[in-house]
Amino acid sequence: MIFLGDVASPNLILSKNLNNILDKSPIFKDKDLILNLEGLIIDDLTVESTTPILFNHSSILDCLSANNCKAVTIANNHTLDKPEYFDDTLKKLKEHKIGYTGAGKSINEANKPAIFNSKEGEKIILFTQCWSVMLQHQKNPTDEVYVATINKKILFENVRNYKEKYTDASIVVYFHWNFDLETLPFPADREIARELINLGVDLVLGCHSHCIQGAELYKNKAIVYGLGNFYI
Repeated sequence: MIFLGDVASPNLILSKNLNNILDKSPIFKDKDLILNLEGLIIDDLTVESTTPILFNHSSILDCLSANNCKAVTIANNHTLDKPEYFDDTLKKLKEHKIGYTGAGKSINEANKPAIFNSKEGEKIILFTQCWSVMLQHQKNPTDEVYVATINKKILFENVRNYKEKYTDASIVVYFHWNFDLETLPFPADREIARELINLGVDLVLGCHSHCIQGAELYKNKAIVYGLGNFYI
């Protein structure tokens, strides 16, 4: 299983290029993929905005489906760039049998994990939350779309409940946090990551800064604070 960073492919040509990368590289052969979908599915290239937005062309879904993408995280600031495309994005993800987590029509729905089985038969429970500072310029929720923001009480309670319910599953928490182009994790990020490992989480990941950040082993479990861009 391979966890990727931010992905945004806004047209068919770029999606085909990504497919070639994933299909031809032995690194990805026969591996499940999990990634952060940086922006909703939008095929209308005439979309206008007063601020820069990130989005994905629907062709990205054929690419991801063909390359064993099990789930995507959508708890990020670009989910609210054009929330009117949210319902259609979820519909298309379901049609391609790609799981998702991090946003919904309520706080509870936004904080529900994606649950799936890996090729090896291991059950994976994937949580995600976004740093609320990223949404200060946007209303959350807006147009009945709620993005899950970092909330230790909600997250820790969910981790405990799902760990008790699925005793043999591996739990992964994939955050959207930190500043753009920041190369070091915040002390608070390190604190919450270690607290999650103490709770029994098996892997903690982060993205959003669009560059690689540090990583560490804590109690023999990996924490990777920033995966960087994978394909934007």
